[in-house]
Amino acid sequence: FAHYMMCFHCFGNCTPGPQCSSQGASDYLPGYETEMEIAQRHGLDGFALEWLGDAAYYNTSYYNIFAACEAFNARRGATAETAARGGSVPFYLIPMVDGGNYSHVREVLLTHIDSPCMYHVNGRPAVSSWGGGVKWTRTDAKSGNNQTAGALRSAEWVRDVVKPLGALGYAPPYFMPFLYPPAEPGSTGLWNFGKGQDDILSNFTVVDALWYWGCRDLGDTVANASLLNLEACRRHGKSVVAPVSAPYSPHGPGNNVYYTGSGARGLIQTWMAHINGVNGSQPDFVIYTTWNDLAEHHYLGPYNHTFWGLPNETQPVWHTEFPHMAYLQLSAYFVRWYKLPSGSAAPVVTTDEEAVFFFYNLQPVHNECPGDFYGRNVCGDYYPCNATARQGHCDICDNCTWCDDGMAATADFPIEDMLYVTTLLRTPGTLILESGLPFEKDCTGLDCTGWSIPAAGTPSKQSFSVPAGYHSVKIPLLQGGQRVSFSRPGLSVSATGTEGVNTTELSKGVCNSQTFSGVLELASARPLQGPDRGHRTELPKRTEVPQRFESRSTQPILGSPGPKTV
Repeated sequence: FAHYMMCFHCFGNCTPGPQCSSQGASDYLPGYETEMEIAQRHGLDGFALEWLGDAAYYNTSYYNIFAACEAFNARRGATAETAARGGSVPFYLIPMVDGGNYSHVREVLLTHIDSPCMYHVNGRPAVSSWGGGVKWTRTDAKSGNNQTAGALRSAEWVRDVVKPLGALGYAPPYFMPFLYPPAEPGSTGLWNFGKGQDDILSNFTVVDALWYWGCRDLGDTVANASLLNLEACRRHGKSVVAPVSAPYSPHGPGNNVYYTGSGARGLIQTWMAHINGVNGSQPDFVIYTTWNDLAEHHYLGPYNHTFWGLPNETQPVWHTEFPHMAYLQLSAYFVRWYKLPSGSAAPVVTTDEEAVFFFYNLQPVHNECPGDFYGRNVCGDYYPCNATARQGHCDICDNCTWCDDGMAATADFPIEDMLYVTTLLRTPGTLILESGLPFEKDCTGLDCTGWSIPAAGTPSKQSFSVPAGYHSVKIPLLQGGQRVSFSRPGLSVSATGTEGVNTTELSKGVCNSQTFSGVLELASARPLQGPDRGHRTELPKRTEVPQRFESRSTQPILGSPGPKTV
């Protein structure tokens, strides 16, 4: 599944405002269906729909998304029965309702509890929430009593949700919330996290599965924390919800932080934690955090928006898109691996999966951006760091963590300017990376103004022999254009990123640590279009290379979701 923020929409009409990045509702059902098709094509089983507040557009979006889902499934003839027979698989939805008001949870469930799109676990309608409605306190109980709070809220859940639904003939909901863990004085490390998950599960007994959110941190911490959540849930006989996320880099008042993903390294490390599990036990669910959080930037879904600059900004619009589809497309391989029986070897890469995925920031990480009144990204409050001190040591997790010019880092995930590349291959080949090329912005089909970025000195070029399977490399990132090339007998293709790296006046007004990504598909060697766009591809000399991307994108996923769900 993927966490879906109903205040953002990637396609179609948005109210208020003409821009899809505006918070509001969309009545364009085909737009929702497009997102569902993209999600299912990449191995996802559905969306978890977030209500965060009581704005009217949540209700409108909720009804419209369910209507789109029902139309999407009906158009393909997808039902639970067809899936059981190995045919078309339906797309599912899980309401994720504000946990502070259990009566609202009940009301939201009842609106669509009989919809074929409502996801069920063992006959029980699934529901999630943000926070679960419990205010946890310190695990030493000096400032409150978690046992009492958990017992009270558990009783209220039964009173306000379970019993009223039961009176109408419905099974108790399958409750799978995200919950903030209680804090342990003097520590912000993983030991405290595991203890906090135990505290939640001991006291909030109505939880069926505990969701670890896991986006606001570095990849090694997310992977280790996910394993601790797995162990805690198994000790208490509960199911496990684990995260996958793109790098977290919000840029706004009160939340202006950056956690590097080192290209796809953090994503892969998180996926391997879920695939390997603990003693043969894997998470029961994986939920992407998120599909479309455009404010915090850790989305894996399609990006179809235009950035118009900061309020009152006089600088030109210096970028128009930050596609993250490379994270989504790369994850599809790991989804397939995760859904295999526990302990399975890495699956053979299919022809359609073969690709070169590349990632980079559009500015140097230490860019000053004097025109940005938010300033450069800094350490989050989760890290007790001196935001102005370089390598001022922090007390966090099991690794040596520090602030590098105010940004969180570890030895495994340093703050650095790099062109990161991950290859996913059936057979070996040669990868060539080039950075610092002269760059000319191509605005064909985009609502932007073109510009040039001169190369900063001599461009760099490095060659790598890359094996079959997945493999990651990196080279220093230089100002200008970035290009990746791949060759092996019978195939030679290359791609140039559609955005360049710059330190010129174009980047002085805005600091933005968000990651740009692109995909060079080896099966098609054609540029991705619309929201998937992340590169310009130079077509191979051999025109008989199969063009598979277009046909694959229109086909439904076949088979059953199985006991493990994404």
